[in-house]
This record gives sequence, C-alpha cells and structure tokens, in this order.
Amino acid sequence: MNLPKRNTVRRRTAKALISTLGALAVCVGVFGVSAVAQALTVELRASESKDAAVSSQVKLYASSHALVIGNDLYTGAWPRLSNAVKDARLVAQALHAKGFKVTLKTNLKATELVDALETFFYETGQDPEARLFLWYAGHGYSERGEGYLVPIDAPDASETGLFLRKALSLRRMGEYVRGASALHILSVFDSCFAGTVFNVGRAKPPAGITYATTRPVRQFLTSGDAGQEVSDDGTFRKLFIRALNGEVRADANRDGYLAASELGLYMTSEITNYSNGGQTPRNGKLNDPDLDQGDFIFQIAARQPEPKRQSAPKPVKPTVDRSAELLFWESVKDSKSTADFEDYLAAFPNGTFKGIAKRRIASLKNPPKKRNLPVAPGAEADVAFWNSIQKSRNAADFRDYLARFPRGIFRDLAQRRIKDLQKKPTREELIASIATSFIGTYQGRITLKNGTGPVTTKLFIDGQGRFSGKYTYNNRSHGTLTNARRTGPFAFAFTWHEPVGRGELVIRFAPNYRSFEGYWTWAGNSGRLSWTGARQ
Repeated sequence: MNLPKRNTVRRRTAKALISTLGALAVCVGVFGVSAVAQALTVELRASESKDAAVSSQVKLYASSHALVIGNDLYTGAWPRLSNAVKDARLVAQALHAKGFKVTLKTNLKATELVDALETFFYETGQDPEARLFLWYAGHGYSERGEGYLVPIDAPDASETGLFLRKALSLRRMGEYVRGASALHILSVFDSCFAGTVFNVGRAKPPAGITYATTRPVRQFLTSGDAGQEVSDDGTFRKLFIRALNGEVRADANRDGYLAASELGLYMTSEITNYSNGGQTPRNGKLNDPDLDQGDFIFQIAARQPEPKRQSAPKPVKPTVDRSAELLFWESVKDSKSTADFEDYLAAFPNGTFKGIAKRRIASLKNPPKKRNLPVAPGAEADVAFWNSIQKSRNAADFRDYLARFPRGIFRDLAQRRIKDLQKKPTREELIASIATSFIGTYQGRITLKNGTGPVTTKLFIDGQGRFSGKYTYNNRSHGTLTNARRTGPFAFAFTWHEPVGRGELVIRFAPNYRSFEGYWTWAGNSGRLSWTGARQ
C-alpha cells in the first residue's frame, strides 16, 4: 500500500466499504460537552411536489446526539495527519450550535474506539425518538472486499493478524446501527471506502418533507471513493459546515430543512469539482428494507430575499456562542501542542481564555529548565515514608508518621488526615464508598446454552448517578446493564439488554469487591446460567 506523505493527504482508502457496509456510515469519539439535546418539529407536505400544501406538523425528533472523532497522532506504520482533530473540533462546535448533545473524542486507540461506538449506539442510541449523527476523520483501509477504520495504535496492514485485531471492520458498524433504536442515523466518514453494507444513492432527493421522511433510516456519507486519497486540508469539513449553517444552497428546495440526501448530492458535486474529479464522495442508505425509507433532517436558517438597497446600517456587535467556545476550550486545555492553542485563538480571538492560551503557547515554546533542589538532612526518609502512606484510609498510618517525624514536613497534613478519617461518614459518603468499591472491569466466565465462554463486565456510574454497565462475551457479542437495584449485602441485580432480547443478571460480590459470582436469566425463561467476574 502506498501511504501518503505526512501532513499532506489522509490515506483513508478502502476498496471494500461498499461491499462491507451495504447499508450505513459512521462517525465516532471520551470527552463530552453538550447543549440540551434538542427536539425538532417539521412541517409535512401532502406529497413530494415542491408546491404541495402543508398537511401537518410532527415532532420528528425528541433529542439529538452526536459523536465526533478525529485521529491525528498515529504511531508506527501509519503517518500522522494534520487536520483530522482540528476538523473534528470545528464540526463538534457547529453541531453543538445546532442543538446536538455532542461527545468529542480525539486520537483513539483500538479499545477506546470500540468503547466509544458501543456506548453511543447501545446506550445513547436506545431512544426511539432520537437522531444520531457520527463523524469520523482519520485513516481508513480496505482489503479483499472489507473496509476498516484504523485506530491510532494499529500496525501496518501487511501484518495481517495484528492489524485485524486492532482495526475496526465496517461489518461491525452494520451491527452497531442495527442495534440502536434511534429513528434516524447519519454517519459521515472523512475517509475513502467501498463496501456492500450500504447502497450508493443516485436518485434525486424528494422535493419536500413527507410522511415517508419520518420512517427509520441509516444513512452514510464518505469524502471519497475506493482507492482515492482524501485531502487533509479541511475542505470536506469546511463545505459540510457551510451546508449545515445554510451558507450555501445545499438545501435544494429552499424549504429551510437540509435532508441527508440533499447534503450528499451537494458534497459530491462540490468536492468532485474542487478536486478536479480526483475525489468523489459517496452517499447512500443501509442495505435493509426496514431501515432505508426515511431521511435524516437538519433544520437550517431559511434563506431570506435580497434586501433593497439602502443606507448602510450601524454595525451590530456579533453574538458570541459561549457554549461553543467552552466546548472547544475543554478539548484543548490539557494539550501539549502549541497548534491546539493557536487554533483556539484563531477561532475565538477575543475569547474568555485568550490570555491563558497565549501563556500556554509561550510556556510550551520555552519550557522552564528543571532544577535539582537540595534536600535537607533527614528529609529523604520523611518524604519516602509519607509517599508510602499518603493514599491510606487508615488513621493509624498517619499516627505512625507523626511518631517517627514529630516535626516532619507533612505534620499538619497528617493531623488533618487523621481528623478526616475519624469523622463519621454521611449517608452520601457511604453510598459513594459502596459505589466506588465495585466500579471497574471484571474478567470472568459465562455459561451459555452451548457451553461456556469468556465475559468482560464493566460497571460504572452514569451521568445521572445511576449504577449501570456493559459487557462483552465470546469477544464479539455485546450488551448493556441497566435498572440496577441492591438486593442484599454485597448483592445487586441488573437488567441486561441486547438487540436479540433482555433478562436479569443477579450477582453477589466478595466482601472486598474484588470478584463476584452470579447467574443470568432470559425473559420468559425460568432457567439460570452462571456469570462470574474478577476485578482487573
């Protein structure tokens, strides 16, 4: 495979995404910043005729969610990219302004990429009245009719076995979008692919929004076709955002709504022209008769008629979208790259954090020299003892410190720790302590009807403070755990969910929460099968 020059072209090729995806497209990313997940009400027309009368208004979406991923920092055989992360941040900012609840992720390794997708589709995507939007910018690859997304830690594709363990097959993407219950899903790859999971669209979009638009759909858009090289200069992202904001005539019928089918035709036309035919985007729907009828909808500002010539109005101070600025800042504030802070200043020259950004740039360009400070006699033993106990939850350890070092460096801190540890915990602290005791990843075995297999169980607390989890068994099947309730000392019950069904998981932890034993049942079936786990 001929890889692109570094920081020049994104090699996001795949001879097979049209033979692998036959039905979809995906974008991904765990940092989450969000606006309120906005609902959308649209006007339905009596027919697809451009001039058809409005027949009714419907609430098309109850919420809007976006997952945005950009991968720049590739290691090993895959060259680093220049603008995938920057493009992802700007797309996240634009979607946030449109009312999407945005999760932005950058530079994902293989396990992080899978986790992001599963969380987005299998958890966020279970709302049947939601729309899901995904954006992926990074390397792609195709081999023998199969397309792959390439995480930053993937080896060279010539190392077939190792590569297949790291790369994400687009067949998995078909599983993900089918596993989601959301009404409409649009996935955008700023990469080149071909495959059979999706059908490539060639027909013109309907002139107006009708009842057919409200049917379930899984759609995709790629920035190039199989075997092509995608430019890493941000052109695809710029045109996408302009269409989203109504700055160009992507809304072909000028009804104030941008359908994914309209977006696909616009992006194909513009990118093909900009690249002189060297880059031809593809768009289409999932190869599934139950998921290819509707059309993903954005609401854009309706175009206004040209104003009459008159004296120039007084300049109006532009409105600043502080939430969009915060989204951008949160994604770069811990960066070690000056380019990230320079991007922030370019996007928000008068932003709230401009002073901090300028100082970070200066400090990164001229880091302070490290100095070896002298250590006072006896201080080494003091520091060594403290380092060995500073995370302890036993007050006796800090009493031992004070006995050994009555005038020690950490004397005041040790006294405060003793005082804090002797306090009677509040009910909230006890609950938090119990929660953090079992939060983590457990490896174990699960009994199935045809034998046993490995199972990975992850338990955590969601954004609303509720216990939940997810699991993977036999390294391929996935599900979520919800509706947690305590059933006794060290014992909990969950409801497990998969696209094929649901049931109950009941587990009992060891007193130290390092392992659990339990059983699972299938809804409507009285049988019990074992499920175990040990903390990793």
